Order: sequence, then C-alpha cells, then structure tokens
Amino acid sequence: MLQNKNQEICVLVTGATGYIGSHAVLELLNAGFKVIALGNSKSREEEKVCVLPQCLMRVLILANCRGSMLTFKRCNLQYIDELENIFKTDWCIIILRAFDPAGAHPSGLLGDDINSEGPKHLMPLIASVALGKRKAINICGNTFPTRDGSGSRDFVHVCDVALAIVKSVERIEFFNENKEENNEYFNGNVKIIGDEGNENYIEVGK
Repeated sequence: MLQNKNQEICVLVTGATGYIGSHAVLELLNAGFKVIALGNSKSREEEKVCVLPQCLMRVLILANCRGSMLTFKRCNLQYIDELENIFKTDWCIIILRAFDPAGAHPSGLLGDDINSEGPKHLMPLIASVALGKRKAINICGNTFPTRDGSGSRDFVHVCDVALAIVKSVERIEFFNENKEENNEYFNGNVKIIGDEGNENYIEVGK
C-alpha cells in the first residue's frame, strides 16, 4: 500500500551517479518513488550525449522498473546566491550523517570504484589488495587511543545508508500530511546513520 502511495511522489537525487547516490536511486525506485537523478558523467563518451550513465542503467535493471520511473539530468549548479530561500520555515528538512559508508550492493553491480584515480578510502584499498590489484596498503599512525593504536572509523553499509534515505523521504511525506502535529519534531532534524561502533583500521584489514 505504501509503495502505491510513493508512486505519486517524485524525488530529486543529486550526486546520483556517485557511490551513495546510485544506491539511493535504486532503493527509492524499489520503494516505488519516481526519481529525477542529477549527476556528472564518469566517462568522456557519456559527456558527448545525454545518455543514462552506466551505473544508473544497472539501477534500472536491479529495480526491474520502466525507464519512465527514472529521469536523468546532467547539469552544473553554480553561482546560486540565494540558497537560504530554500530553507523556509514550512519545509521539512532531515539531515543525515553517515560517517564511513562501505560495501556494495549484493548483486555486485553497484559499489565503490576501486579503479578510481581519486581519493582512496580504507575499504576500497583493502578490496584492491584482495583482488590482487595492489600488493599492500599503508596504515599510518599507531598512537591513537584505540585497542591496537591505529585509527578508527564508524563504518556503515552503503545499502543501509540508502534505506535510511528512503525512510527519511517517507517520513517527510508523513510530515507534509500532518504539519500541525510534527513541525517542531521535523524542522532541521539531524540523524546519525550507524551505531557508532568504531572499528580499528588494523582489525578491519585483518
């Protein structure tokens, strides 16, 4: 019943071709929402024509939905001087904080790009060692106040982050239907995604 209700709602997802964004688009589609995806291309071929990026094509396959449920827009948002106008008092805003998303979709079609030339985080680096793409990784620091002296992070599975986004959208819709009762609770609500169970780098590497 909820999924049928969600079909009346269109959700704008920015960063939709990214690691978290692509997983969020998938879970939103699975929940029955229509999605407008904003993102930039990862390949020059995709930049030449306005085609659906490969990661979003995979999302459509995994969600088993029609292409009409997902609209992709390529754009560059700059020079917006009045963003504060967005944050009107009658808006429902939920802020989510996920410290270190990790993992991949169970299908293996979506996940962190271990071949990326950009910044490398612990999980993709460990995966690249496991796949034989690099021999080892360096873990710096051994004097942190942790069990083994290495740094620590609050890892959370990326699919859990995506599901939290879906639940937040559903709560926002609930707020829109019951503004008088929920305005104080929802205005600027901040939620931490994860259990704050910090994992040490060396322990994760083992």
